[in-house]
Amino acid sequence: MLEGYKEILRRLLKIYSPSGEEDEAVREFVAMARAMGLEGYIDEDGNGIAAWGRGERVVALIGHIDTVPGYIDVSENSEGIRGRGAVDAKGPLAAMLAALNELRISKGIPESIARIYVIASVGEESDSRGAIGLIRRGFKADAVIIGEPTNNNKVAIGYRGSMKVKVECSSAGGHASAPWIYTSACEKLISLWENISRKYSGSNITSVSASLTMMICGEYHNVVPREGQAVIDIRYPPRGPSWREIITSIEETLPSGCRASLLKDPIEPVEVKPTIPIVRSLIRAISRAGMKPEVVIKTGTSDMNLLYGSVSNNMAAYGPGRSELSHTDYEEILYWEFEKSIMIYREAIKIFLKDLGVTDRRSTSP
Repeated sequence: MLEGYKEILRRLLKIYSPSGEEDEAVREFVAMARAMGLEGYIDEDGNGIAAWGRGERVVALIGHIDTVPGYIDVSENSEGIRGRGAVDAKGPLAAMLAALNELRISKGIPESIARIYVIASVGEESDSRGAIGLIRRGFKADAVIIGEPTNNNKVAIGYRGSMKVKVECSSAGGHASAPWIYTSACEKLISLWENISRKYSGSNITSVSASLTMMICGEYHNVVPREGQAVIDIRYPPRGPSWREIITSIEETLPSGCRASLLKDPIEPVEVKPTIPIVRSLIRAISRAGMKPEVVIKTGTSDMNLLYGSVSNNMAAYGPGRSELSHTDYEEILYWEFEKSIMIYREAIKIFLKDLGVTDRRSTSP
């Protein structure tokens, strides 16, 4: 099984597709789906869609085909393959497409009982336009598996929320030879950041954490900076302070001459119960694959935060790959991880539909 599906992974990794530049990779995804005998098309938002089946029940495997910027040369050995997106999240996406094809050729599920999608969403690492498009068009599913790296044996039932805070500071400036006379916009930013980092110094899924991701200030080497700005990435847990409470607390500590604003709309945290059907199906599939399943809440953010409640309430994330390698220059997926995940995606869908008691019945609305 594995040898034929390695090529999906290779072909996706060889196409560099940072957010906003996914078109070529999406076309390749659709071409591979069609070559397998699956339906394949591109929707109006640029998402790649692979589908099979004609039943009334809908199961959606939703991954993302975009990556963070930073090309990595694709390299391969007998154990695995390295490249940008190998972990986050072309590895999970390739495994999902392979699993859908396995369902088609194995006849483990009659074609007439369900409609199963694999969606290569665009923009997940930036504006989530692919996921937002699914919501806008009213796409619904009985179950959704989000394709994100979860170290192969973990099922993610939640993600922290995300907010990007932009802080801008200004001062009168002055000569660098007399810094005791003037106030530096840079120093205001540094002081504010030190306060924020002390207050939001969390290091786990139940706490708020803050990361200074950008800071720009100063206009000349011997001038006390007049202007400066910084971007702070804040992650907050499902059962914790709201983004409104966080931004209010930041505003209350702003130095004079500084203002804070949201760079874009916050993404709310999400958490589902570990007893919902798709979580149980994934747990059983992982056990069948010979691994010990774990249920986790992730420290990051994914399209699950947006899609939950709109596309489905029966949703969880799962995928191959060591999540600690996401966004690094060492993204690598091992072939045993890839093969196991294909089996787990396939079996989870079969278990879910069997538990529903779905009968072999043709849908009147394909």
